[in-house]
Amino acid sequence: MRAPSEGKAVAALICGIVAILLSWTIFMGVAFGIVAVVLASQFSKSCGNNGKAAGGKVCGIVGIAFSVISLVTCLTLGVLTLIVAEYAIPYELVSAGSTSPAPSVSDDAETMEARSAAEEALAKVVGKDDVVVATVAEKADRAFDNSFGCSLSDMGIDPTDFAVWLMEGSTFAIGDYDVRTYSDGTGAVVATVEARSIYGVMGALLDGLMALGGDGFISDEERNAKLAELLPQAQDQAAAERGESFLTLELVRADGVWTVDEASLENALDQVFFS
Repeated sequence: MRAPSEGKAVAALICGIVAILLSWTIFMGVAFGIVAVVLASQFSKSCGNNGKAAGGKVCGIVGIAFSVISLVTCLTLGVLTLIVAEYAIPYELVSAGSTSPAPSVSDDAETMEARSAAEEALAKVVGKDDVVVATVAEKADRAFDNSFGCSLSDMGIDPTDFAVWLMEGSTFAIGDYDVRTYSDGTGAVVATVEARSIYGVMGALLDGLMALGGDGFISDEERNAKLAELLPQAQDQAAAERGESFLTLELVRADGVWTVDEASLENALDQVFFS
């Protein structure tokens, strides 16, 4: 007749075997494995060494180990699935309770055409295109007026000359994987632009004004003259500063030609030179 105390050893062995068999379920495998180890340890402490108890403990540990391996495997597969789903095309967008297919990505030829359109637009920004310079000059004149109550024109400074200086030395770059075009005739290009910012000049100009001290200016004319006097020094201080901006240009395809959306390009100018 089996000793009554041997029941724990048998139970430990059974739980250990079950832990191995259910290790793929992860949590059940861990639970039965822990029970097997606990029962085997209790039996060994009270009754000494026993083959069934030792086997149950080993099986419990193995079951726990297999469960951990199953957990790691599941997590790894889950991450890989998410990565694949992220880049899989075509994909679906869910909006307002309905499901509609998103436009598929176009071929490499169209991607290159879109890249060329974006590069052409950005080349105008860094290459001082007359139209872009005029836009930057107008924005700069307005920015000084908003910040100091005195525009560049009020100071006697040519806004166009200031815009040319502000755009001087600007550079841009588009990565190999930063161009997306879609079958619905839209696209987007992410670019990095390094350029001077008007606020670097304004900060240096404000520092110059504060260094003067005093109770302020007697008249607007005196203020305008002093700002005009300090501006070249502020430009010298800010000349070496280059800010890095990350832009997204929206593109559209019409009559087989890719072009950068005008509003998108103007927003890019604001982001590069006025933020």
